[in-house]
Amino acid sequence: MKKIVINLFAIGLIGASIIACSSGSSSQGPGGSAAPVAVNVPVPTGFTPFGVSPSASDSTTPVAYDGQGSVAIPNATTGQYEVFTLPANINQLLFASSNAGSMQSIQVGVSGSNVTFTIPSAIVGGEPQIFVLTLLNQATPTQIAVGAVNSNQAPVVLVANAGTTQAAGIQATNYPLPVGANITTNIIVNPKINNLQSAQLQAAGEATFPLTGSTGCTGWTGQPSTIQMAVYSGITYVGAGSSTGQVCVLTVANPVNTSSWTSLTSGPNTAEVTSRYVAGNVNQFQFYAGNPSALYGYWNVKNTPDTQPGTNQVYRVTSSTSSINQPQSFWNTTISTPQTSSSLGGSVTFSNVPNGVNTIYTDNNNNVYVGTLTGSVYKLTSGFTQWTSTTLTSGITGPVTVTATTTGTGATATGMSASTGKVQTYTVN
Repeated sequence: MKKIVINLFAIGLIGASIIACSSGSSSQGPGGSAAPVAVNVPVPTGFTPFGVSPSASDSTTPVAYDGQGSVAIPNATTGQYEVFTLPANINQLLFASSNAGSMQSIQVGVSGSNVTFTIPSAIVGGEPQIFVLTLLNQATPTQIAVGAVNSNQAPVVLVANAGTTQAAGIQATNYPLPVGANITTNIIVNPKINNLQSAQLQAAGEATFPLTGSTGCTGWTGQPSTIQMAVYSGITYVGAGSSTGQVCVLTVANPVNTSSWTSLTSGPNTAEVTSRYVAGNVNQFQFYAGNPSALYGYWNVKNTPDTQPGTNQVYRVTSSTSSINQPQSFWNTTISTPQTSSSLGGSVTFSNVPNGVNTIYTDNNNNVYVGTLTGSVYKLTSGFTQWTSTTLTSGITGPVTVTATTTGTGATATGMSASTGKVQTYTVN
């Protein structure tokens, strides 16, 4: 059985990809990189993709359910969906929600090689149930990370697993949240913290990192809106974005309770941030899988949550892993005016920039993909400053979600067809 490695919210550091024939129109400027190629992957008969993905407004997911006990996930190598049987306890919860007409309230994501389900509590005010699906030949994740609001605090919480059930080839692990926690972000599975830190988490059940208060992040306001994790030179970093545009990075220390936050929007790079940054709801993070001596991060701002503004933009910050407190550059990659860096002393100009950014994803070749609000996918190839684009077919004229492929190279794009009212799935390379 093949590994489930689609990734809605994680780093995508996996393998190579193949491409097939083109679908849709494309744009490429003189001397630029090749335009992306989109290939349709038909959803199997009897399966329906789940509703809105967590932490992403105007978002669709390629994970589909048949209402009988199976999920289907697109395989980038074969160009077709692959079907997996769900453990009985997960299927019972999904089936009950389906019959109650509340499937849209179930949040479905995939982090690394794991499918995540967040299922609302049947008790009013109760914490939602979180389950993570993995194959039996994979190690059960020791912990997950999630952003939440709890007792007027805005923490990022690392939660240890509390038991696993199995089906034919698949296992489901439950992760209980702190009492009173209200999830406000996506879920990240197994951030690869070291064995000692993992043992500490297993003993404690959870570790909480407040974004507010004396141990929090300078300038933090609003609720956590998205999180992401990356490991550089053996150090785990957690990026957190807020509903008001704040961006902070946690350097996970040993022991974990000595970890500390650094602001990228209220810290030492404030001058460059002030001139280029239009604060708003931070919708997504992606980390760049590049030079191990440098920490690269992208984030997408959706200036008015749950609407479709035309000013959504993508920002990139570069820091040294030895001194995250001193960012080396800060770019707005979706404006075409020249930008200079006070740290590097150089300038950069991006061209053919996307408008109305909906979602972002970076693959394991460090290419950046953008799904727009109007049916297009843009690609910023590593080493280039010129964006290229393609327009999806099958009547997709609205928001496009870009996520990882099963190989880690290229992107999976999904969108709702205006003509059929159904989600369409593509691989984009």
